[in-house]
Amino acid sequence: MNKKQRTMYVCMLGIMLIIIGISQAAPTGTAFTYQGRLTEGGNPGNTPYDFRFRLYDALAGGSQVNSTLTKLNVPVNDGYFAVELDFSSVFLGDATWLEIDVAPQGSGTYTTLTPRQELTPTPYAINADTLDGLDADDFFDADSDHGRLGVAATLYEGTNSLSSKYVNETGDVMESSTAGPVLTVNNTGSGAGMSVTTDGAETMAIYGRSNNSGNYCNYGGYFMSDGNYGKALYGTTSGEYGTAVHGYASDSGAYTTYGGYFKAQSTLGRGVYAEASGTDGRGVYAKATNTASNTNFGGYFQCDGQSGTAVYGLATGDQGHAVEGLADDTGSLLNVGGYFQARGQYGWGVYGNATGSNGTGVYGKVSGSSGIAGRFQVDNSSSSLTVALAAESNGPGHTLEAVCTKAGSVPRVVNFERTEIVAYGNDMLQIKIADSSDDGCQFIECERGGDVKFRVNGDGNVTADGIFTPGGADFAEMIKVSDAATAAEPGDLMVIDPQNNRSVAKSAKPRSTLVAGVFSTKPGFLGSKQSWDKPVSTQTESDSPYSTDENGAYSISEYSQHYNEIPLALVGIVPCKVSAENGPVLPGDLLVTSSTPGHAMRDNNPKPGTIVGKALGSLSAGTGVIEILVTLQ
Repeated sequence: MNKKQRTMYVCMLGIMLIIIGISQAAPTGTAFTYQGRLTEGGNPGNTPYDFRFRLYDALAGGSQVNSTLTKLNVPVNDGYFAVELDFSSVFLGDATWLEIDVAPQGSGTYTTLTPRQELTPTPYAINADTLDGLDADDFFDADSDHGRLGVAATLYEGTNSLSSKYVNETGDVMESSTAGPVLTVNNTGSGAGMSVTTDGAETMAIYGRSNNSGNYCNYGGYFMSDGNYGKALYGTTSGEYGTAVHGYASDSGAYTTYGGYFKAQSTLGRGVYAEASGTDGRGVYAKATNTASNTNFGGYFQCDGQSGTAVYGLATGDQGHAVEGLADDTGSLLNVGGYFQARGQYGWGVYGNATGSNGTGVYGKVSGSSGIAGRFQVDNSSSSLTVALAAESNGPGHTLEAVCTKAGSVPRVVNFERTEIVAYGNDMLQIKIADSSDDGCQFIECERGGDVKFRVNGDGNVTADGIFTPGGADFAEMIKVSDAATAAEPGDLMVIDPQNNRSVAKSAKPRSTLVAGVFSTKPGFLGSKQSWDKPVSTQTESDSPYSTDENGAYSISEYSQHYNEIPLALVGIVPCKVSAENGPVLPGDLLVTSSTPGHAMRDNNPKPGTIVGKALGSLSAGTGVIEILVTLQ
């Protein structure tokens, strides 16, 4: 079968057109029935066929109007067929031609029938251009920018006439299926573009609602002002409890909703500007009433700019507060008058800056019986350095000042407390001065009534007017022990090692003139020529991360292991190992070295240079440990 062998005779049974009328019946659709007759070689077709239908704006060539409609397995009886076609709302008065392709059912091989068939209206459809005696030009014409409108509006009454075109039928519905506005009002004068007044108790002068529930932005109301001093939306209320602008977001789903959303893109713009000129007015009042356990915010401010400020408060009055926060809840749970958080690498949760002569950058006050004026806390559990409170002074003033003006039961001006066990190098208090500082620059100065009682100078010298009361009772010096293989221990009697400089060994011979002192158990004063600072080179992965020139201080046992030195008691009261090999030891006996290694014994007539001290305790037999008064003679 070829194009010459197939002919088609078609006729239009009816086209249903949408017209604007006064009937209240349901509107018709845009589909219409199309009937034709198909012959092959002069014989009428009697088997199903597949059809394709296209609309064009010209008999030949031209442009296709709307999309192609495909109808498959269409019955053909004695050459006659009927199909329903719906090209949507494309019949707007312009002439159109229908082009048809046909193929045996399922073959996929289509033949285009010629010529195209012009679609003509039924006689009564011609009346659509003169509805109820009025020409179509008397009605509102929505161009392509504003969409096609189906409009019902009340006829304008009065002495003035409208220059625009209108639909002269009473109604209150305006509908459009396109992206353009349903109604556009242009006023080039100084009056209002639209004025709506309602007198009812709970009426709405203007009610805007957008029903689209998709993922695209839709607006219940959209206002725009292009003037230099214009206002996109201006609300005023003269009632006692009125609200000039009221926004309400009722959606309770998982997505963010906004009662009001304001945005300013200009350089000096303000997203929201609020001003209250009344005595007790509030420029901005925000309230969160949700009492559930979830977080809710009376006000939430966010700034994404590099140097922006999330909240900026300015008070120009004598006793005004730039920002004031009040937590009124008196329950047992924590409530915060102001909560500030900085997540940036170098951010400040709170930054206070006072430029006045007597100003205070941050001021905290407690009026309750057990409160804290300022509390700083570090929760970072990582190995990086964190600081709960850092104070810095660039002028001659105090870097950190604490004052207690009320006497009470053990008031503490400054209290430092650590509640968990930590490794060395984690200081409770660290004080630093520059290397170039003068030795007279003090780390610490304590005074009472103008009289300095205690000070620590920059060179490490400590001076005090009072009495130093340590836990131990002897003065010891750290000194190298040469016989480390023979384990010396606290209480051992030590002698000078003549084979090694500045070294001692455990005593092993009686009445030795090399006696030096006793291995101190708990010295009250401890001297050393070595540094107690741990160098950074001793750090391991588990050590504190401080990367300074030292990493904390050695304990006595760590110092002994590092330098192979022990604390040797030279003066004072110290526990000492003794032996009764030269008779029972009684308080007051002079003590010398014995034949028992590390032990002292009594001697009634000791030689000069052999006495280590005097017994303060007694030992009747064998060996033991007693306290002695070290007095080398």
